[in-house]
Amino acid sequence: MATIEGLLGARPEPKTLYLLRPPQPGDMGWVVQRHGVIYAEEYQWDEQFEALVAGIVSKFIQKYDPKKERC
Repeated sequence: MATIEGLLGARPEPKTLYLLRPPQPGDMGWVVQRHGVIYAEEYQWDEQFEALVAGIVSKFIQKYDPKKERC
């Protein structure tokens, strides 16, 4: 019964807030870097994948519309 009371009486975990904002210097480089590291660790993908991500990020930055986009 104590377990049930503990579960039912438990307070919900606080919600994490997220802020969508315009990109700042260094943000997109971090995105490319993290993708490269994570996919290398999880899938053993090499720098070719990182280059692909860098190309996608480059196109995003070149066509970035601050009226419509955040990150």
